[in-house]
Amino acid sequence: MSRTRSMPAVIAVTCVALMATAASAVPASAAARPGVVNCKGKATAKPKEINLSCADANLMVTGLKWSAWTNNMASGTGTLVWNPCIPTCVAGKAEKFPAKVTLGRLASGAGVSVFSGMTLAFPKGGPADAATSTYALDNPLK
Repeated sequence: MSRTRSMPAVIAVTCVALMATAASAVPASAAARPGVVNCKGKATAKPKEINLSCADANLMVTGLKWSAWTNNMASGTGTLVWNPCIPTCVAGKAEKFPAKVTLGRLASGAGVSVFSGMTLAFPKGGPADAATSTYALDNPLK
């Protein structure tokens, strides 16, 4: 009878040991959500803005509110702020377009995963009356 009482304990201890081994085998980076590389070269998850022209900030998405952020995609809403640089970039006036934002094209490296593509859908029309625009998110990591 003592043998049957100790068998559940042995099974329980074995299960706990297996679960601990499996949990320690998952690298810490696998648990982290992917990010977006900002102009400073840092990957951040759920940014409040994405600057697409780091040199002059003439093209960016601001006021981002994320409704979904997973390991494969992210979606939300924001405002595309675009300076058409007419007559020059200094004298140009920024135009704003509400947009639905989708991030994708996951790129992964040693200890980091980032989204490398962004699609904007403009419910009220975008620059040049575009319905959608696609952008590469290609700032280098530093």
